Amino acid sequence: MKKVRVILADDHTMVRKGIRSAITNDSIEVIHEASTADEVLTLLEKREVEMVVTDISMPGTSGLELCEIIREKHPEVKVLILSMHQDHDYIVKAFQVGAMGYLTKDADESEFYAAIEMVSRGKKYLSPFVSEVLATQLLNGAQEEQVEKLTSRELEILSKIVLGLSNKQIAKDLFISARTVDTHRTNMMRKLQASNAAELVRIALTKKLV
Repeated sequence: MKKVRVILADDHTMVRKGIRSAITNDSIEVIHEASTADEVLTLLEKREVEMVVTDISMPGTSGLELCEIIREKHPEVKVLILSMHQDHDYIVKAFQVGAMGYLTKDADESEFYAAIEMVSRGKKYLSPFVSEVLATQLLNGAQEEQVEKLTSRELEILSKIVLGLSNKQIAKDLFISARTVDTHRTNMMRKLQASNAAELVRIALTKKLV
């Protein structure tokens, strides 16, 4: 069985040694360790590898920037992110720039093996934690799309609702009927999935709509 050849990138020597020891087996071979992204890119010009396992935080070029460069210059090489960061933005960004998997450094050996095996076959590896993060991002994205559907008139009325104005006051300011204001309010609550006026205001402020 052909081994998966891996370049391991992390700016901490002891961390690299520990990871190398943990993942090396009959099917995985760490052919080189690197402390910077630039070193990885140099190695990729000279060595044939299937995968780069890289940290995000490194001096100079970051692991996320490295991932993007590899996607452009070496599309055949798969990238698995191994990082201490559990921040949602890092995880989402990693997949956006071409990572095939994302592991946190507290992952156990079995999860590491599973991730490398799956990524080496060209499939994305999503741990339960990462899956939850991406699902949340997807749902938030759907909500953002709903925000975009608000009309300019609805946004105008929403800004006045946030100020605490009643339907009658808003109608007077905008020279429309109170019934029209109420219709717009109802439509906005449906679009933003707000169950009441207070929640409508909270969503407006949270998403900085006004």
